[in-house]
Amino acid sequence: MADDVAKGVAPGKDNPPASEPEPPVAHAAPEPPPGLTIAPSSVTLIRGQAQVFRALPDDGQPVEWAQAPEPSDKYGKVDGRTGVYTSPPRVYVSKSVVLVATRGKQFATATVNISSTPFWTGLLGTFWVASAGLLLYAAVHYWPEKAACDFAPRVSPPAINLAQNDTQQFMIAGAGVNPAATWAIDKQMGSISPSGLYTAPPGPYGTGTAPKNGEVITVTASDPNKKLQIVSAQVVLTNSPTIAIDPGTAAVPPGGNRSFSLRGSPGAPVVWSVEPLAGIGSIDKSTGEFSAPSSIGRSKLVTVFANVKGAANAPGTLTAAALVILCQEGSGEYCTSCAAAAGVSSIVIFVFIMGALGSYVHAAASFATFAGNRQLASSWSWWYILRPLIGGLLAVLGYFVLSGGLTSVTDPADLFKVAAYSGMIGMFAEQATIKFGDIFDAVFRPSDKQKDGLNTTQPAAAAKPVLTKASVVAAGGKFVVTLTGTGFVSDSRVKMDAADIDAARVKLVNATTLTATLDANPPATAKFTVVNNTPSGPVESEAKPLS
Repeated sequence: MADDVAKGVAPGKDNPPASEPEPPVAHAAPEPPPGLTIAPSSVTLIRGQAQVFRALPDDGQPVEWAQAPEPSDKYGKVDGRTGVYTSPPRVYVSKSVVLVATRGKQFATATVNISSTPFWTGLLGTFWVASAGLLLYAAVHYWPEKAACDFAPRVSPPAINLAQNDTQQFMIAGAGVNPAATWAIDKQMGSISPSGLYTAPPGPYGTGTAPKNGEVITVTASDPNKKLQIVSAQVVLTNSPTIAIDPGTAAVPPGGNRSFSLRGSPGAPVVWSVEPLAGIGSIDKSTGEFSAPSSIGRSKLVTVFANVKGAANAPGTLTAAALVILCQEGSGEYCTSCAAAAGVSSIVIFVFIMGALGSYVHAAASFATFAGNRQLASSWSWWYILRPLIGGLLAVLGYFVLSGGLTSVTDPADLFKVAAYSGMIGMFAEQATIKFGDIFDAVFRPSDKQKDGLNTTQPAAAAKPVLTKASVVAAGGKFVVTLTGTGFVSDSRVKMDAADIDAARVKLVNATTLTATLDANPPATAKFTVVNNTPSGPVESEAKPLS
């Protein structure tokens, strides 16, 4: 206002007084455009499947689409204009593809995980179905014959007195009706046929070249295939009439009776007896009537003896014997065919089959679950294939533990228990392994006084990455290098020509895919390396050029 006065201008309505200048108004900076994203950002596809990808936000500007590795029958193809990706027609190994969307100077990436082809899954599924049929058939076919008896096969009759030129047909009791066997005698006195018919030599005994009166001949029977142990009977050559017990073998049920008679005329009293004596029946000493106990349990074998003392032309007491098979109730045909009971080798084969069957149940359930969720990885193929073998071997080991008495979980003689525990060991192999470890620790616990023990604690094995392919694609003025392989982790580093790429530019897509964003297009001769940091130091993959 002073200036106005000085200039001769009076202040007034038309000439307001001057005021202090107002400070400038601060305007907010414009919001940067939102970043480019891709929807969906990650997806899992199978062979020949198409997926539409969209670049967001959708402002109507054109978007260019690219992929790494480059389009091929192995990695599928993305439409450069529409963003529609189609997976390859055949996929034998699961893999990943990185899609890159570029709009102006903005770009975004998305991951496509391609699961292995249903052909491979179907092939493995067919293997499991065939394995199920094979294991079930093997379990039924190799199911051991029921061991209904507590005795081994015996030759019937076990003892007999024969006069000159007499014959006796021997058989094997407890092994079915006259099974295939090799018959022999221990002395060249008389002869025996391939069917077990023995013919005594001519006499009279004790004169000339004839055998002595009372000579004992041992008759043996054995299986040429080693399925039947060697069993034997005794023949006493006498000048007195032949004496033998009829019948030579008899099967008697619980509480039953059976009368035995003596064939021949010894001309002297007969005294009957039975062995063993404790709790498995009795015989009338004068009549030869045998009475079985009311309760038997497992089938047993009893020997009945007829002893004749004072017979004419006899060298002392003459003895004949017969066999009594005490049949357990409901044993049926097994009462007289105990030799059908399986041997150790058959049991071991059966245990292995049941263990493999149990492992099959576990592995087949795992296979169905992961295949249904499209998470089945081909790297697990050997686990699925070897799982039944591992379960079978563990079951055999478990059978040996049970049979050896290290634990009282079950009686290995009971086939149903053996089958059940073998199957469970195979099904729960991990738990069984832990249990075996507990048993070993209990039996072979190391002494606390042991000194100078070795330190068996070792650092974890280095997880060395494997780089199989490196490719580059331009996007929004940048260059995205895609590295594929195995063993990638969250802190994996990437080198280009031995120089580290800034960790902020490296992104872990999954365990098989890494991306590195570069400002400049790498030279064609550039080589890339993936480095993992481990407790034992950094480990590097083999360097790979761009392809």
